[in-house]
Amino acid sequence: LLILRSAQKNGTPERILCAEISEHAHKPGVEIFQDGALLGTYDYQNQEDCLAALNKVVRAHVWEKDKWPPDDVMRYTLNWFEKVLHLREKNICVDIDHSFFHSPTLIRGDKTDAAFELIARTIEKQLADPEDPLNAHIQTIRTTASPETVDKQLHDLIDSAIFECLNVMTEMELMDFKNMTDREAERFNRESRGTLERLVRQIRKA
Repeated sequence: LLILRSAQKNGTPERILCAEISEHAHKPGVEIFQDGALLGTYDYQNQEDCLAALNKVVRAHVWEKDKWPPDDVMRYTLNWFEKVLHLREKNICVDIDHSFFHSPTLIRGDKTDAAFELIARTIEKQLADPEDPLNAHIQTIRTTASPETVDKQLHDLIDSAIFECLNVMTEMELMDFKNMTDREAERFNRESRGTLERLVRQIRKA
């Protein structure tokens, strides 16, 4: 059972969100209360549908409507993409006004900038997690590869991680790669190489 409370400002009534999201729940769903009264109910067929819709319900009933700071935009977009990577679903609930991937102007860029910023941040988050399998692969390379091949193997590993993200973007139809112009494709490849070098440099410094 998940319980969330809205922040109270200037005498606004408190809202409480109660979500039953256990995989063992007979009927997963969300109930919204305001000042003790039931305001609304959302019922779902299964846990997966409930989790997919939870962000939308929270945004509508609990989150404040003020402009989001950059850190919240970044965190929100990363969390959304992690769900896409994990579930391999096209219709993961997302608020495009708060996702820099869908609204690249939030990071003062375009779709290509947003795609590679999202990929870089996703892999950086994996690198920051000691339990992530990516770090185990890096450790294996550092302890078993010859000094002459460590750099190449690190490049190959991160290149594969980037490719995996791009592959998911393709499968989920998040990017229209087929209709890129030659100029757009050239820039896309350049950004891909730049992201690869950025991530490998971070690994070397770690």
